[in-house]
Amino acid sequence: MCWSPTRKTPIPPQDRERLETYCRTFLAEKPLAYCRWGNLDPALLDRENRWQSENSAFSAASPFTVELAESLPACGYIYKGREADGYFSSGWIFSADFIFDYSKIFALLSGADAERLKAVFITDQGVFGFNKSGAVLNEFELDDAIDSRIELIAEQKIDSDAWQNLILASVQTAS
Repeated sequence: MCWSPTRKTPIPPQDRERLETYCRTFLAEKPLAYCRWGNLDPALLDRENRWQSENSAFSAASPFTVELAESLPACGYIYKGREADGYFSSGWIFSADFIFDYSKIFALLSGADAERLKAVFITDQGVFGFNKSGAVLNEFELDDAIDSRIELIAEQKIDSDAWQNLILASVQTAS
């Protein structure tokens, strides 16, 4: 754990004592390191992280682990979904052969009703990553991707058939 104050005066001794007491009580196995103005020993970042949240079913890993296009079925995409800790997750991976219409994908993702959305799409305008938390959709351009993929996490059951149809309807058709 690192505590980095943004003030110019030294940390008062009573605040250090409170922090150290808290860490001994609640984070007994975690080291405490002080730093100022971001001057942190990089070796502290090389330590193994064993922390798991109470909702580790969704914080630790994606619901699907297909990494290679060769693992995809003949149709060119795969779906996986699950439910854990009161949340529902639906995810798809699409072969790089699927080129998506950027404007359709952007509109679809902008209107998504999900707690969280993560996606990478190969589109007619390039490769884009999307990240949505609540109502805020962030988009960033990527250099390349081996496939297109999307994962939705919501508190309500996700209509995966409807989502799959909408995603597939966003595939660019040859003119």
